Amino acid sequence: MHRKYGPGRQLAGGTATWVSFLVLLWAPAACGWTQDVRDVRVEGVLVRLVDEVEVPARVPGVLEEVAVREGHRVDADTVLARVDDDEAVFASNRAELELKLAEDEARNDVRVRFATKAFEVNRAEYARAVESDKKYKRSVSQSELETLRLTMERSKLEIEQATHEQALAHTTQSVRGNELAFAQWKLKRHAIISPFQGVVVQLYKSRGEWVEPGDKVIRIVRMDRLRAEGFLDASQAAPDLVGSPTEVTVNNEHGEPLACSGTLVFVSPEIDPVNGQVRVWAEFENADGQLRPGMRGSMLVRRSAGSD
Repeated sequence: MHRKYGPGRQLAGGTATWVSFLVLLWAPAACGWTQDVRDVRVEGVLVRLVDEVEVPARVPGVLEEVAVREGHRVDADTVLARVDDDEAVFASNRAELELKLAEDEARNDVRVRFATKAFEVNRAEYARAVESDKKYKRSVSQSELETLRLTMERSKLEIEQATHEQALAHTTQSVRGNELAFAQWKLKRHAIISPFQGVVVQLYKSRGEWVEPGDKVIRIVRMDRLRAEGFLDASQAAPDLVGSPTEVTVNNEHGEPLACSGTLVFVSPEIDPVNGQVRVWAEFENADGQLRPGMRGSMLVRRSAGSD
């Protein structure tokens, strides 16, 4: 037996359908979130590290100190370990003392002042002799005048010599300053320093071991900024997606969803010839450390109104 519906039943059914449709439209807006038709969803994204580094030794020697352990959080420029630096400290101290001596020598203008005074005295004595010879003929012999004039000219040259020596002292001061800077630079290279804020995840060397330049000592990963990486169909992966805001959602180890906002920073120019996909990734802040590399989830890329 077939059921028949009158006009009233049909109207009621139609009304119910429209009400359901309106509820579907209203629900995302009521939650403060709507998905634009231009938005692009990337499934199966993988959370990865943005920065990681295996910090090396820069000088040869015995590892005198290891100041961190696995799991330690460190700031940028933190001293992680130190190679024996006794010789470098001695060289730096010696260079500092030599610079102080050079500075004292450069400030010392006694020879310039003495030569200037001597020149003034000799010039005055020569002038008096010349004046006396003019007033009283043959009161001063010609040889005496020549001797006085020579003495005056020699004292003038001594001013030039003293001035030159002081200029050399200033140059020596600059050289000693460079030598001190170089010695301090060499001393700093004995310290193994964190290049960024992160977490120590592995120690390759222990205190007392010998290291060579380039040997890996400590591995650090950055956790306050991570990357969500996935693949898009080439038809959706336009270069103008770079800079678009993103919403990354992953599940933690308990299956609970975690969400964060980021920015799409890379759209690969290469298309995989097998599946026609393009690699993309977004970077996002992870200040609270809830998200961890290796988590999987999805990412919504918010396209701007001008993007097609």
